[in-house]
Amino acid sequence: MPLSIRPGKPRFAAAIACGLAVLAGCGGGRSGPQLVDEAISWPLPDGGGQLAGAEKRRADAARGAAVLFFMGATTPSSVAFDLPVPGYSWMEHLAQQGYRVFRWDPTGFGDSSDPPELDQPPNRNHPSTRTVVVEPEAEIVADDVAQRSGDDALHVICWSAGCAPALAFAATRPERVESLVLYAATFGTLSPLGLPPVDPDTAITNFVGAYRLTSRDDVAKRWDEMIPVDDKTVYREAAVFDEWVNGFLASDATSAERDPASVRVPNGMLADSYDLILGHPPYHAAGVTARALAVRGADDPETSARGSQQLLDSLGSTSTRYVEIAAGTHYVEVERTHLELWDAVDGFLAAD
Repeated sequence: MPLSIRPGKPRFAAAIACGLAVLAGCGGGRSGPQLVDEAISWPLPDGGGQLAGAEKRRADAARGAAVLFFMGATTPSSVAFDLPVPGYSWMEHLAQQGYRVFRWDPTGFGDSSDPPELDQPPNRNHPSTRTVVVEPEAEIVADDVAQRSGDDALHVICWSAGCAPALAFAATRPERVESLVLYAATFGTLSPLGLPPVDPDTAITNFVGAYRLTSRDDVAKRWDEMIPVDDKTVYREAAVFDEWVNGFLASDATSAERDPASVRVPNGMLADSYDLILGHPPYHAAGVTARALAVRGADDPETSARGSQQLLDSLGSTSTRYVEIAAGTHYVEVERTHLELWDAVDGFLAAD
């Protein structure tokens, strides 16, 4: 039964600095342990640029259990998992409990290096940053996270289409994954992001280029259409939307060069979602052996209870669970019911 304006900054600035910032208190004024927020960069082989991310941990945290977040197909990890609205940073929530909490962005997202195709017209290249690219990047990050935390087997939390590379990683490196949270995972027959109806005889590269441009209005339209009431503040605080969109736009240093301002979003994981709908997942599901939780918002039109259960059934995991959050959409991690999502994941992680 089915049981929330990041300031703009030059790209790579936070990652290059790799400085330590001690956050006094936590949770928007609530009392709690001091947290350390460390920007991290991971060099790619052969001078291929770098990946960027961060760790949050308690100042008194010892080496121990680590959580690694995988972002979705549009929004960088800094916005999705560390939103600077009191009480809405999932990373902060987990760090308060003593976890070493890490996030990272694949190439083309956030402060990670851009692939060259993002500087060309989108129709000149195939979808950029597909799972076949992201999965080996995840291995670089996960190996370093394990060394930093001393936790060889990590808790992985993925969101939306980002669950494809997370599943590919879990199948390729099962020894690195203790548990797997599949939040709003793309699976089944539902088309994400308004893709045209699936035609097995039409390759997605025929109508999706290397990247797409996503503006404030695009984000608002997608999110608002998911909320089944006229007053969107019933589901989402106004401050949350503003911080989400402003942080998203600030993640691309070129966004202000276009009118309206927009982010170049690689289409690779979107293309993988299309292939998944056609029954060609970019991962070996039976190779995933970690404990797995599938969790979604009940009002998420891009996932389904049936698809979530089918995803769990396709895995090689012997311990799986499905949880549904009432009054939540694809973005439930930053909606008013986000604490229910967090609680469900807390219980799942603590089961170890």
